[in-house]
Amino acid sequence: MDAKRRDEEARRFVVLTLLKMFYIFPIYFWLLLYCLLNMTVVIDVSESYTSLGKLELGLESIGAPGNIMSV
Repeated sequence: MDAKRRDEEARRFVVLTLLKMFYIFPIYFWLLLYCLLNMTVVIDVSESYTSLGKLELGLESIGAPGNIMSV
């Protein structure tokens, strides 16, 4: 009787562990990965804006027009 209960508890533990490993944790993993990728995209866009701003400032300092299309 005691061995049967121990087998049942061990089986329940294994099933719950597998469920956590393959169902619950991957959802959080993909959600975290998605958030990190979004932050990377935002950082990349802001860096490209600042480098573009520096480029425009550099062009104006050597006498080029601020808007190239208005030549």
